[in-house]
Amino acid sequence: MTYEHFNAWRLEAASARPELSVVIPAYNEARRIVPTIAAIAAHLTGRGVDFEIIVSDDGSTDGTARTARSLGLRNLRVLAPGVNRGKGAATRAGVEAASGRRVLFTDADLSTPIEHVDEMLALVDAGTPVVIGSRATAGATVNDKSRLRHLLSSVLALLTRMVLGLRISDTQCGFKLFDRDAAMSLFSQQRIRGFSFDLELLYLAQRDGLDVAEVPVDWYDAPGSKVQPVRTTLGFLRDLVRIRFVHRRTNGSTGAARRVAVVTAMPPSPTTLNEYGFHLTRHLAAHPDVEEVIAFTEDGAVAAPLGVRVASCWRFDSMLTPLRILRQARRDRPDVVVFNLHFTSFGGRRVPAAVGLFTPALLRLFGHRTLVILHNLVDTVDLESAGFGSNRLVNGLMRRIGSALTRVVLLADKVSTTMPTYVDILQDRYGATNVYLGPHGVFDELPFTSAAPVDSR
Repeated sequence: MTYEHFNAWRLEAASARPELSVVIPAYNEARRIVPTIAAIAAHLTGRGVDFEIIVSDDGSTDGTARTARSLGLRNLRVLAPGVNRGKGAATRAGVEAASGRRVLFTDADLSTPIEHVDEMLALVDAGTPVVIGSRATAGATVNDKSRLRHLLSSVLALLTRMVLGLRISDTQCGFKLFDRDAAMSLFSQQRIRGFSFDLELLYLAQRDGLDVAEVPVDWYDAPGSKVQPVRTTLGFLRDLVRIRFVHRRTNGSTGAARRVAVVTAMPPSPTTLNEYGFHLTRHLAAHPDVEEVIAFTEDGAVAAPLGVRVASCWRFDSMLTPLRILRQARRDRPDVVVFNLHFTSFGGRRVPAAVGLFTPALLRLFGHRTLVILHNLVDTVDLESAGFGSNRLVNGLMRRIGSALTRVVLLADKVSTTMPTYVDILQDRYGATNVYLGPHGVFDELPFTSAAPVDSR
């Protein structure tokens, strides 16, 4: 680079559609933002690239935006809404403001040297819409990363593959390049505002069939990093579940369910609702739009209506019930899984019973459409009469636990309750929008047995 190249970029406006927009999300980076901008400008002007830089400030309190503006660079724009919304939100704002035909976002500490953009630009030019820096592919080097962060990264990478099915070795390196169409499409769908936003982008890219190439990079753990390993990991786990719920596409069709699984007790089981389960599966087997009904029953069930296949796959009072039902659902791949559910359906002991209530949410997390037919609510139970005594502290605790479990059950796609009062409680107290009334013993208006699509919340 010569000074003339840099001076021309500093003073003369880039084209209306430059080759590259570089987005830098920044939070309290006043000490590092100038060297970062200088390094990027020096490299790209030396390469003769027509580019712009966008610093997207995330509510910094140390004058980051003011420092960047003070440089007086013609092709540097600073976005400063004055509020802290999260790295993902700041990056999205920068991308939406970008004018370039390609869009790169990079961390403000420049942990990945800007020189790596050259190979990435060549791949985008060759037709790959998304190219990302990777610290986990052959040829990459990682410097000064703590053992704790190495361990957490490995665990999170494993969970990412298991829950989201992402075939990407490093989702979190903050150095990613997109062609314009891919950038605008993916960021328009982005919902995560925090550190996990790029995981969401890559999940969307894979879901939408976009090719993603990984380029090995040299990475340096810059002093003063804003990443707090434990806190960031907990947020990552929360966002992992959220991404799966918000952006999931179901294993089956979105219309009429041809193959229906019903999680229920069946006669001669002493477990509650066994007779209801028998009649429910019999009705579904006779439905003209249903081709197959599979009863996911507890071990030992022997009775089933004609035309209903029995898959004994869970045990009463077992902590492994959710995993065993998930395994059976992944084997049979029904279009919908219906739960004939009471708060003690999965156990007479409190902990296994509570763990079992996570099963609808777990199946939905893995892409199965779920319907819960809910026969009771903790909110309506007289705890003293139910054997919990008259201790207000204990009863208050039990009600809080019950309310939390109700919210877990409401993570199913649809919840049918058998009494109008239950519908009112779930809508008014819990804000549920996926609840409807299905009177006891009336099966004709179950969702998923018609061609009408089901909305995901």
